Amino acid sequence: MSDSIVIDKKNPLPVYHQIKEHFKNKIKQGELKPLDCLPSEPKMSQICQVSPMTVRHAYTELESEGLIFREHGKGTFVAVLGGKGSERKRHVMTKSLGLIIPNIIEDVYPKIARGVEDATHNKDYSLIICNTDNDVEKQVEYLHRMAKQRVSGLIILPIIHESVAIEHYLQLQRDNIPFVFINRFIAGLETDYVISDNVLGAYCAVKHLIELGHRKIAYISDPGYVVAEQRLEGYKKALTENDISFDESLVRFAKLGEERPGHRYMKEFVESGNLPTALFAFNDRVAKEAYEALVETGLRVPDDVAIVGYDDSPIAVSLPVPLTTVAYPSYDTGKLAADIILSKMESNNKTIQQHVLSPELVVRKSCGAER
Repeated sequence: MSDSIVIDKKNPLPVYHQIKEHFKNKIKQGELKPLDCLPSEPKMSQICQVSPMTVRHAYTELESEGLIFREHGKGTFVAVLGGKGSERKRHVMTKSLGLIIPNIIEDVYPKIARGVEDATHNKDYSLIICNTDNDVEKQVEYLHRMAKQRVSGLIILPIIHESVAIEHYLQLQRDNIPFVFINRFIAGLETDYVISDNVLGAYCAVKHLIELGHRKIAYISDPGYVVAEQRLEGYKKALTENDISFDESLVRFAKLGEERPGHRYMKEFVESGNLPTALFAFNDRVAKEAYEALVETGLRVPDDVAIVGYDDSPIAVSLPVPLTTVAYPSYDTGKLAADIILSKMESNNKTIQQHVLSPELVVRKSCGAER
């Protein structure tokens, strides 16, 4: 930012008013952005060759209009527009970004976090990671905490639960805290998101199993929220295109909070005599649970039951029979989500951005067609 300002001694407007209008115009034109630091009063008095009291008068009026705020020992900063009086100051954001995810050490989340961190580090932002453990109360607590800490923006993997209300997210919008959903979004809430094409991913997985000769293909899933339903849609699409009737008895959805659904439902298939020749699992964790159930009953993967998972998480290569899986573009998801947030903060871009990334099938031994 250029500190230059020309004071017109012949202008009938008082000098303090000219200084005030100078900064007011720069803020409105976007030359000064939220959190930009204004020159100190002594420095500004030297630039304008006026007394510090004159500069203080200009800054005081700008502050009273909610355009700037002062923090003792730190300086004078541009505030976030939108809101009134002291609320503008309260909602000014620190140069930090919050990432709210279920668990940093599981599934695709480490790569998502790495993508976010790489993008924020290059822009000199701090990253705050919050693990919800898929607990609704923890998620709400973190949303409130991040707002209170005045983070610049949030990347959120929202928990899907019947008790989750969109009011918490609407409050973020009212507080001018930008956020991006990843992996899934909440119906009825118009906001930015970065997700994967779940229909396409499931379709490719099941189509691959069909091409290997399978026609009795089961689907075991986590609870039936939007992502699970999208993957069911892709599963059905592959069956329909290959003249295979949909068999509801081969589809299982876990209950909320249920542990090891893959193990339970695969055991049920074995014990009922309704054993599929192949399984498409909602994710790699469910695939692993099903794999363990088959091994316990003396069955072999892929000889007796072929398995395809989803996510290409570390689980996929940790199994004795490496898992064929659909690769979720996790790193790209995190980086793109961070780029969206950063662009909104730095350019005040209010355009809604909704991205659907394409997954890829990674073929290993568990499907019987290792490349």
